[in-house]
Amino acid sequence: MKRFMHNSRTCFTLAVLGCLAVTVVTAEEPRVSVNYGQELKEYYSKILSSRPVFAPGTPLGPALTFPSPLGFATAVLTQTDPTKVTYECETAYIEVTGKRFVPLYIAVKNFRTVSLSWATDRILVIQRDIGHVAAIEEVIDVVDRKWLSQQSVSYDY
Repeated sequence: MKRFMHNSRTCFTLAVLGCLAVTVVTAEEPRVSVNYGQELKEYYSKILSSRPVFAPGTPLGPALTFPSPLGFATAVLTQTDPTKVTYECETAYIEVTGKRFVPLYIAVKNFRTVSLSWATDRILVIQRDIGHVAAIEEVIDVVDRKWLSQQSVSYDY
């Protein structure tokens, strides 16, 4: 009887694992289409000529610092507090500094989230989510103060 229970338990375990394997193999992943374009051009970030200042009393989140990989430059992101400011009124300022170039100031508006990363020591990548199905990806050379790319991204589910 003990041997029979062991075999039936083993058979049951194998049957369950077999069903799971069939489910994993046959389950389809949702299809997402990613489209790049210029539809959100009016919301692209802008290079500013001087250091921006938030209006007095504006609720701000903590400033976030993003050093470049080899320490050539540092980007500081300061944005309005997303828990107190609606996304259509969200504003962020990016200040990029380094010893070998003039400080760069960038204004970013209308977003749910904004994030920064470095592609190289002088190429900064700005990514913003505008909503559940749209985003903006921007790439800038911080030394030449030149946009290498500014694109709208939309997702079709």
